[in-house]
Amino acid sequence: MNTSLFNLRSLLMVVIAIATTLTLVACMGKDMGDFVKVATPIGIQKSDGVPPKLTLNEAEYEYSAWFDRTQGDGTQWRGLVMNGRDSAALLSSLALQVGKDAQAHPAVAMIPGLGLLIGYATRRFGDASPSQLAEKQKASYNKGQKDVLTALDTRSRTTDASNASAAELIAIIKAEVAKTA
Repeated sequence: MNTSLFNLRSLLMVVIAIATTLTLVACMGKDMGDFVKVATPIGIQKSDGVPPKLTLNEAEYEYSAWFDRTQGDGTQWRGLVMNGRDSAALLSSLALQVGKDAQAHPAVAMIPGLGLLIGYATRRFGDASPSQLAEKQKASYNKGQKDVLTALDTRSRTTDASNASAAELIAIIKAEVAKTA
């Protein structure tokens, strides 16, 4: 009896070992994340329509998608808040400017920003008009052309300009322009 019990126990251990080995061999190459279940928070179930239980692999995918979506929404919302803050600062600055203008000239307070517009529209004493600026620019351009032509003419009379390199011509022109300036 003792030997048969020993044989039965040995046989049972061999069967369990073989069953365990076969089970492990069958599971080899399988992703265990497909077998493990993970619970989904109730808030995410309601807001995103995710099932209450997911496999580990599905949960990782859903979490990654949810995180990216929320992070993108958060970044967008932060940008909108910052834009709103900039707009509020601009309006506050404009209100302060109008208040300062109203203290100096009470009639200006009736038309917001009139003080700024008046400042931009008026010229200071001694400022050149647009036509005067255009004349000055044209005169400066013509003088520069005349100086370059004079320098080239001087160079061509003193040496043969066709033998000079571009660097030598530029150096001579700079020297001539510096003399006339």
